[in-house]
Amino acid sequence: MKKIADLKRDIDILDVLDRVGFSKNSPAWSRGAWGSHEMSVCCPFHGDNVASASVNIRLGLFKCFACDVAGDIVNLAKAHLNTDDTRAAVAWLEETFL
Repeated sequence: MKKIADLKRDIDILDVLDRVGFSKNSPAWSRGAWGSHEMSVCCPFHGDNVASASVNIRLGLFKCFACDVAGDIVNLAKAHLNTDDTRAAVAWLEETFL
């Protein structure tokens, strides 16, 4: 099992978001006033049709202001798997992306 820091370095948050149901090719991407590294997006974890979430590509962080799903790729994996088990989330990330 890899260290979480290594996973964060090796796995792109956009790939995780794409896998859990948000297409990075979607027209729902809108670049925010924060610059090209942060974007407003529709949240893949609830029936969102308004860009209520934000993703910071440079920091590898996600935050939905409607349903409160937030964090890094491990938190996204936990939300996708509907678990609080970090080991299960890390195992899923390794199996899916490495």
